[in-house]
Amino acid sequence: MGTKVIAVRVDPEPKHTDFSVHENLIRFSSPFFEAALGRDWKESQERIVKLPDCNAHAFRVYVQWLYTAQLHTKFQFNQASLSDGQWEWANLGKAYLLGDYLQGIDFKDTVMDAMVDWANEATRECSNAPPHSSVEVFQATRAGSPLRWIILDFTTWRLTNNFPVSMSDYQFPSVFLANVVTTLTERIRTAKVIRPPFVDKRYCHYHCHGDRTCYKDKDKSSRQEVSKHTHVHWPVVLRSDWSVMTCWNRCEQ
Repeated sequence: MGTKVIAVRVDPEPKHTDFSVHENLIRFSSPFFEAALGRDWKESQERIVKLPDCNAHAFRVYVQWLYTAQLHTKFQFNQASLSDGQWEWANLGKAYLLGDYLQGIDFKDTVMDAMVDWANEATRECSNAPPHSSVEVFQATRAGSPLRWIILDFTTWRLTNNFPVSMSDYQFPSVFLANVVTTLTERIRTAKVIRPPFVDKRYCHYHCHGDRTCYKDKDKSSRQEVSKHTHVHWPVVLRSDWSVMTCWNRCEQ
Protein backbone atom coordinates (compact mmCIF):
# COMPACT_ATOMS: atom_id res chain seq x y z
CA MET A 1 0.00 0.00 0.00
CA GLY A 2 3.05 2.26 -0.15
CA THR A 3 4.71 4.21 2.63
CA LYS A 4 3.19 7.68 2.19
CA VAL A 5 0.63 8.57 4.84
CA ILE A 6 -1.81 11.48 4.90
CA ALA A 7 -3.87 13.01 7.68
CA VAL A 8 -7.63 13.36 7.40
CA ARG A 9 -9.23 15.84 9.78
CA VAL A 10 -12.93 15.10 10.34
CA ASP A 11 -15.55 17.27 12.08
CA PRO A 12 -15.23 21.03 12.66
CA GLU A 13 -12.16 22.34 14.46
CA PRO A 14 -11.30 22.39 17.31
CA LYS A 15 -13.50 19.37 18.12
CA HIS A 16 -12.10 17.40 15.22
CA THR A 17 -10.67 13.91 14.97
CA ASP A 18 -7.49 13.18 12.98
CA PHE A 19 -6.97 9.93 11.09
CA SER A 20 -3.74 8.69 9.52
CA VAL A 21 -4.31 6.73 6.31
CA HIS A 22 -2.04 5.33 3.61
CA GLU A 23 -2.35 7.63 0.61
CA ASN A 24 -2.39 4.96 -2.12
CA LEU A 25 -5.11 3.00 -0.37
CA ILE A 26 -7.52 5.87 0.11
CA ARG A 27 -6.86 7.39 -3.32
CA PHE A 28 -7.66 4.08 -4.99
CA SER A 29 -10.94 3.73 -3.09
CA SER A 30 -12.18 7.33 -3.35
CA PRO A 31 -12.29 9.62 -6.41
CA PHE A 32 -12.69 12.50 -3.95
CA PHE A 33 -9.28 11.81 -2.40
CA GLU A 34 -7.77 11.06 -5.79
CA ALA A 35 -8.78 14.54 -6.94
CA ALA A 36 -7.71 16.25 -3.72
CA LEU A 37 -4.28 14.60 -3.59
CA GLY A 38 -3.58 14.06 -7.27
CA ARG A 39 -3.43 17.73 -8.18
CA ASP A 40 -1.35 20.69 -7.09
CA TRP A 41 -3.87 21.71 -4.46
CA LYS A 42 -3.37 22.85 -0.89
CA GLU A 43 -4.32 19.41 0.45
CA SER A 44 -1.66 17.74 -1.66
CA GLN A 45 1.04 20.12 -0.46
CA GLU A 46 0.15 20.03 3.24
CA ARG A 47 -0.62 16.27 3.27
CA ILE A 48 -3.85 16.90 5.17
CA VAL A 49 -7.44 16.76 3.96
CA LYS A 50 -10.09 18.46 6.07
CA LEU A 51 -13.67 17.15 6.16
CA PRO A 52 -15.46 19.52 8.56
CA ASP A 53 -18.93 18.51 7.35
CA CYS A 54 -18.38 14.76 7.73
CA ASN A 55 -18.95 12.50 10.72
CA ALA A 56 -15.90 11.13 12.56
CA HIS A 57 -17.76 8.01 13.66
CA ALA A 58 -18.69 7.21 10.05
CA PHE A 59 -15.16 7.93 8.85
CA ARG A 60 -13.79 5.48 11.41
CA VAL A 61 -16.05 2.82 9.87
CA TYR A 62 -14.68 3.78 6.45
CA VAL A 63 -11.03 3.56 7.54
CA GLN A 64 -11.56 0.20 9.21
CA TRP A 65 -13.23 -1.04 6.02
CA LEU A 66 -10.22 0.14 4.01
CA TYR A 67 -7.82 -1.91 6.13
CA THR A 68 -9.89 -4.93 7.17
CA ALA A 69 -12.57 -5.28 4.45
CA GLN A 70 -15.18 -5.40 7.22
CA LEU A 71 -17.85 -3.04 8.49
CA HIS A 72 -17.48 -2.70 12.25
CA THR A 73 -21.08 -1.82 13.01
CA LYS A 74 -22.86 -4.98 14.07
CA PHE A 75 -24.44 -5.97 17.36
CA GLN A 76 -26.07 -9.33 17.83
CA PHE A 77 -29.81 -8.70 17.66
CA ASN A 78 -30.68 -11.58 19.97
CA GLN A 79 -28.55 -9.96 22.67
CA ALA A 80 -29.27 -6.33 21.88
CA SER A 81 -31.49 -3.81 23.51
CA LEU A 82 -33.87 -1.73 21.45
CA SER A 83 -31.30 1.01 20.97
CA ASP A 84 -28.62 -1.35 19.64
CA GLY A 85 -30.47 -2.21 16.43
CA GLN A 86 -31.38 1.41 15.86
CA TRP A 87 -27.78 2.37 16.62
CA GLU A 88 -26.45 0.08 13.89
CA TRP A 89 -28.93 1.33 11.29
CA ALA A 90 -28.09 4.96 12.08
CA ASN A 91 -24.37 4.28 11.69
CA LEU A 92 -24.86 2.38 8.44
CA GLY A 93 -26.86 5.34 7.13
CA LYS A 94 -24.16 7.83 8.10
CA ALA A 95 -21.53 5.58 6.55
CA TYR A 96 -23.46 5.49 3.28
CA LEU A 97 -23.81 9.27 3.25
CA LEU A 98 -20.05 9.55 3.81
CA GLY A 99 -19.47 7.18 0.90
CA ASP A 100 -21.68 9.43 -1.21
CA TYR A 101 -19.50 12.41 -0.32
CA LEU A 102 -16.26 10.51 -1.00
CA GLN A 103 -17.70 8.99 -4.21
CA GLY A 104 -16.68 5.54 -3.04
CA ILE A 105 -18.85 3.14 -5.05
CA ASP A 106 -17.53 -0.12 -3.60
CA PHE A 107 -17.83 1.22 -0.06
CA LYS A 108 -21.41 2.41 -0.65
CA ASP A 109 -22.43 -0.91 -2.18
CA THR A 110 -20.82 -2.80 0.71
CA VAL A 111 -22.69 -0.65 3.23
CA MET A 112 -25.92 -1.15 1.27
CA ASP A 113 -25.52 -4.92 1.41
CA ALA A 114 -25.12 -4.62 5.18
CA MET A 115 -28.32 -2.55 5.31
CA VAL A 116 -30.14 -5.27 3.36
CA ASP A 117 -28.89 -7.84 5.87
CA TRP A 118 -30.05 -5.56 8.69
CA ALA A 119 -33.51 -5.30 7.11
CA ASN A 120 -33.81 -9.09 7.11
CA GLU A 121 -32.51 -9.54 10.66
CA ALA A 122 -34.09 -6.60 12.48
CA THR A 123 -36.64 -7.34 15.19
CA ARG A 124 -40.03 -5.67 15.16
CA GLU A 125 -38.88 -3.37 17.97
CA CYS A 126 -36.09 -2.04 15.74
CA SER A 127 -38.18 -1.71 12.59
CA ASN A 128 -39.00 1.96 13.06
CA ALA A 129 -35.33 2.95 12.60
CA PRO A 130 -35.36 3.24 8.76
CA PRO A 131 -38.35 5.63 8.48
CA HIS A 132 -36.98 7.70 11.36
CA SER A 133 -33.79 8.19 9.35
CA SER A 134 -35.73 9.47 6.33
CA VAL A 135 -35.49 13.07 7.57
CA GLU A 136 -31.69 13.15 7.43
CA VAL A 137 -31.45 10.95 4.33
CA PHE A 138 -33.92 12.88 2.19
CA GLN A 139 -32.21 16.16 3.09
CA ALA A 140 -28.76 14.82 2.17
CA THR A 141 -29.56 12.84 -0.99
CA ARG A 142 -31.09 13.43 -4.39
CA ALA A 143 -34.02 11.73 -6.08
CA GLY A 144 -33.04 8.25 -7.23
CA SER A 145 -30.66 7.57 -4.36
CA PRO A 146 -30.55 3.84 -3.46
CA LEU A 147 -30.55 4.89 0.19
CA ARG A 148 -33.96 6.46 -0.35
CA TRP A 149 -35.17 3.30 -2.10
CA ILE A 150 -34.35 0.90 0.71
CA ILE A 151 -35.89 3.18 3.35
CA LEU A 152 -39.04 3.45 1.26
CA ASP A 153 -39.19 -0.29 0.61
CA PHE A 154 -38.62 -1.18 4.24
CA THR A 155 -41.26 1.29 5.41
CA THR A 156 -43.95 0.15 2.98
CA TRP A 157 -43.32 -3.55 3.60
CA ARG A 158 -42.61 -3.64 7.32
CA LEU A 159 -44.70 -0.83 8.81
CA THR A 160 -47.86 -0.85 6.71
CA ASN A 161 -50.20 -1.53 9.64
CA ASN A 162 -48.83 0.80 12.33
CA PHE A 163 -47.10 3.53 10.31
CA PRO A 164 -49.75 6.29 10.80
CA VAL A 165 -49.90 5.74 14.55
CA SER A 166 -46.33 5.09 15.62
CA MET A 167 -44.88 7.71 13.30
CA SER A 168 -47.39 10.51 13.82
CA ASP A 169 -45.06 12.53 16.05
CA TYR A 170 -42.36 12.81 13.37
CA GLN A 171 -42.17 15.51 10.72
CA PHE A 172 -41.38 13.37 7.71
CA PRO A 173 -40.25 14.86 4.37
CA SER A 174 -43.23 15.42 2.08
CA VAL A 175 -41.47 13.57 -0.74
CA PHE A 176 -41.00 10.53 1.50
CA LEU A 177 -44.67 10.45 2.55
CA ALA A 178 -45.81 10.93 -1.05
CA ASN A 179 -43.66 8.00 -2.15
CA VAL A 180 -45.05 5.81 0.65
CA VAL A 181 -48.64 6.57 -0.39
CA THR A 182 -47.88 6.06 -4.09
CA THR A 183 -46.18 2.72 -3.48
CA LEU A 184 -48.96 1.35 -1.29
CA THR A 185 -51.66 2.58 -3.66
CA GLU A 186 -50.03 0.93 -6.66
CA ARG A 187 -49.64 -2.34 -4.80
CA ILE A 188 -53.32 -2.36 -3.85
CA ARG A 189 -54.45 -1.32 -7.35
CA THR A 190 -52.52 -4.04 -9.15
CA ALA A 191 -53.07 -6.68 -6.43
CA LYS A 192 -49.63 -8.06 -7.18
CA VAL A 193 -48.25 -10.69 -4.85
CA ILE A 194 -44.58 -9.84 -4.80
CA ARG A 195 -41.71 -9.84 -2.36
CA PRO A 196 -39.59 -6.81 -1.53
CA PRO A 197 -36.06 -6.84 -2.99
CA PHE A 198 -34.41 -6.88 0.43
CA VAL A 199 -36.16 -10.14 1.32
CA ASP A 200 -34.86 -11.86 -1.82
CA LYS A 201 -31.42 -10.35 -1.12
CA ARG A 202 -31.07 -9.11 -4.67
CA TYR A 203 -28.32 -6.83 -3.48
CA CYS A 204 -27.53 -5.21 -6.81
CA HIS A 205 -31.07 -3.84 -6.87
CA TYR A 206 -29.83 -1.16 -4.45
CA HIS A 207 -26.29 -0.81 -5.81
CA CYS A 208 -24.93 2.28 -7.52
CA HIS A 209 -22.22 0.74 -9.72
CA GLY A 210 -24.44 0.95 -12.81
CA ASP A 211 -22.90 -0.84 -15.80
CA ARG A 212 -19.63 -1.33 -13.98
CA THR A 213 -18.76 -4.65 -12.39
CA CYS A 214 -20.12 -5.20 -8.90
CA TYR A 215 -17.43 -5.37 -6.24
CA LYS A 216 -18.48 -8.96 -5.50
CA ASP A 217 -18.03 -10.08 -9.09
CA LYS A 218 -14.70 -8.54 -10.01
CA ASP A 219 -12.69 -11.37 -11.49
CA LYS A 220 -9.67 -12.74 -9.70
CA SER A 221 -7.20 -11.82 -12.41
CA SER A 222 -8.19 -8.16 -12.26
CA ARG A 223 -7.83 -8.18 -8.49
CA GLN A 224 -4.38 -9.70 -8.70
CA GLU A 225 -3.26 -7.23 -11.34
CA VAL A 226 -4.45 -4.23 -9.35
CA SER A 227 -3.02 -5.63 -6.12
CA LYS A 228 0.45 -5.82 -7.68
CA HIS A 229 0.46 -2.05 -7.95
CA THR A 230 -1.74 -0.84 -5.10
CA HIS A 231 -1.80 -3.64 -2.49
CA VAL A 232 -5.45 -2.94 -1.80
CA HIS A 233 -8.03 -5.28 -0.31
CA TRP A 234 -11.25 -6.38 -1.95
CA PRO A 235 -14.30 -5.86 0.24
CA VAL A 236 -16.80 -8.40 1.44
CA VAL A 237 -19.93 -7.95 3.49
CA LEU A 238 -19.07 -8.97 7.02
CA ARG A 239 -20.55 -6.85 9.78
CA SER A 240 -18.74 -7.26 13.08
CA ASP A 241 -19.10 -5.91 16.59
CA TRP A 242 -17.96 -2.28 16.86
CA SER A 243 -15.62 -3.24 19.70
CA VAL A 244 -13.54 -5.31 17.29
CA MET A 245 -10.97 -2.74 16.23
CA THR A 246 -8.57 -5.02 14.38
CA CYS A 247 -9.41 -8.19 12.51
CA TRP A 248 -7.67 -9.70 9.50
CA ASN A 249 -6.05 -7.67 6.79
CA ARG A 250 -6.46 -8.79 3.21
CA CYS A 251 -3.81 -6.37 1.92
CA GLU A 252 -0.73 -8.02 0.57
CA GLN A 253 2.25 -7.83 2.86
